Formats: sequence, structure tokens, C-alpha cells
Amino acid sequence: MPYTPHVEQHFTGGLVVRDTVIGMSDGLTVPFALAAGLTGAVDSTTLVVTAGLAEIAAGSIAMGLGGYLAGKSDVEHYANERAREQLEIEQKPEVEAMEVAQLLQYYGLTPEQSAPVVEALRTAAEIGARRALVEPDLDLGRFVTNSDANYGKHKDPLIDELYTKQARAVEQEERKKYLRAFEKRLLDEEVHVFYTLQWHRIIPHNSKVKGWTITPSHYLNNQLDTVWLSE
Repeated sequence: MPYTPHVEQHFTGGLVVRDTVIGMSDGLTVPFALAAGLTGAVDSTTLVVTAGLAEIAAGSIAMGLGGYLAGKSDVEHYANERAREQLEIEQKPEVEAMEVAQLLQYYGLTPEQSAPVVEALRTAAEIGARRALVEPDLDLGRFVTNSDANYGKHKDPLIDELYTKQARAVEQEERKKYLRAFEKRLLDEEVHVFYTLQWHRIIPHNSKVKGWTITPSHYLNNQLDTVWLSE
């Protein structure tokens, strides 16, 4: 029996609908009120129509500019709050863990149920912090001669020697010296690798793919939870 995947389709344009309703209510009410007021005071139809059109143009600019400034302020506020929370996680991890536990308990979890969730989140944050650090042994190992990830198939004994020296260096300044020499050899003197601003990106060209948003890079701003197949 063939298996038919269950695809849930959620409406994701709530913000657009909100802005549209606000804009239309303001854009229709104010010009009508202005035209009605001018009709009782001015006999010229041309003047009433011109004033109405001018108000529509001015209202459109005002609503658009207001929406932009409001959205920008919201984004900046979110970024500041996120940075503050990240700083507090580093400086006061126990207090932040207690806040997360209280939030989970507010939604119905018991202290016994929330404790492993908080611990899992803390572990995931620590792993993410470690992954954010650059480790030359892991990042540069693919450029040595015998690496399976050496897709250029280059053979450079000096590259291999510099990689070994930086890995065995004890002092930080000594390791930096070897790393700079490694980079100069790899990217400048021999140009074994040539970096571009973008490796690749995936763009589906099929009418069955719904919810896909084209992004500058395959690694930026992709919300795959909204992508689905219509058939």
C-alpha cells in the first residue's frame, strides 16, 4: 500500500494581512472624510478630487514609512534583547537556567519534568559555543596531502610541514606564526584553494514546490518548515 505523507499547510502571512487591514482602513477612511468635508465647504469638484488624491498619496507614504520604522524598531529591540540574554547566559548561567525552568513549569511541566529539559538545553548551548570556536586542526586538516577532503589533489610538503608545526606548537604566538604562513602558502603563493563569496545555493525550479523563498545563499534565511510539495 503506498504511503502518502501528511503535509500540514499553515498560513504564514499574518503580518501581511495585519498591515493590509490597517493600511486599507486608514487609507479608505481618511480620504472619504476629507472629501466629505471639502464637499460641504468648496464648490469645485476638481479641488475636492485633487485634495483626495493628494491625501491618498500622503497617507500611503506616511503608512509605509511608519510601518518601516516600526518594523525596524522591532528588529533592533529583538537584537538588543537577544544580545542581553546571551550575555546573561554567560555571566549568570544558574539564574538563566532557573528562569527557563520556571517558564516550563508555567506551561504545565513539573520540576522533575523540566529539570532534564533545562539540562539538555544547557548542554546544547555549551556544544554550540564550542563549535563556534575555530580549531585549526579541524578546519585546516582537509588541505594536507593525505586528506580525503583534499579535493584539489594538491601535494605540497611545505603545507604538510606547517600543519604539523602549528598542531604541535605550545605557545599561542608561535602557533599564529605557523598559521599565517600556512594561509599565505595555501591562498597566496601556490593558490591551492580559491575562495568565492558563494559556493552554491539550491533553488527548486518546479511548480510543485510551494513556500520556497529564494535567498542569497543556501545557508542564509531558509525556513524549510514552510516548504511543501503540492502533489
